[in-house]
Amino acid sequence: MESASRIQQVSNLRVEEDSRSTEPTIHNREQRSMKFKVMSRKDAERFDSDRSHITISITDPDASLATFFELDSRKALLRLQFHDIDKTPEEMREIGWVDLTLFTAEDANRIKAFVEENSNEVEFIVCHCEAGVSRSAGVAAALALVLNGENDDFFDFYLPNSRVYNKILEAYYGRPFIS
Repeated sequence: MESASRIQQVSNLRVEEDSRSTEPTIHNREQRSMKFKVMSRKDAERFDSDRSHITISITDPDASLATFFELDSRKALLRLQFHDIDKTPEEMREIGWVDLTLFTAEDANRIKAFVEENSNEVEFIVCHCEAGVSRSAGVAAALALVLNGENDDFFDFYLPNSRVYNKILEAYYGRPFIS
């Protein structure tokens, strides 16, 4: 008897795609659970910890880069600049928003490579954006799903940017998920 699910290896995860469902079931094969800290730029610039971590810093394209304390516990820093927009380029053109910087597949791939290169050496990942509500939460929610197999808390307490969230999941799984 043939099973209705197809199994695919992705990084350290086993993804089962059930032909009767639109969403795959994700199982983390490692027992370790990655922790995330989502925060505003202001909080990130004052953040201090002696626990090992990496930081994904998101700022507006027309803003200066965030400045941080020099911490031995911060193992790596990735800086990205894009606007908090969850629309497609076509939708932006239709409403006259033409000079804004969108989160791209290249940005998502940079995050994926950064996390894959550095996450095994740290206890948690800091994700910050200007307000600490949308872009950073979108990054953390997607990475939590990939690394831990769940991300419900991010949708309960934040407003994750759907473009950011889907582009990161597309980088890992080859297609976006519907949140």
